[in-house]
Amino acid sequence: HSEPNLDKAFESYRIALEANPEHLGAHEYLGELYITLGNIEKANEMLLNLEKIAGTKTIEYTKLKKAIDNS
Repeated sequence: HSEPNLDKAFESYRIALEANPEHLGAHEYLGELYITLGNIEKANEMLLNLEKIAGTKTIEYTKLKKAIDNS
């Protein structure tokens, strides 16, 4: 059963973002985690965060956008 691991992953990303709110990788991975959970709305929120922080040209933005488009 993988749910506790997801909780742990969420917690890790939350801590990473608290330490560094502009951590691009944490936003990307959180977005991908939300896609896995079927929460596209939250995934799009992470995508928007990435865009606000660093624009649409980063690899993180591109990867998350592609993941959302393919979901």
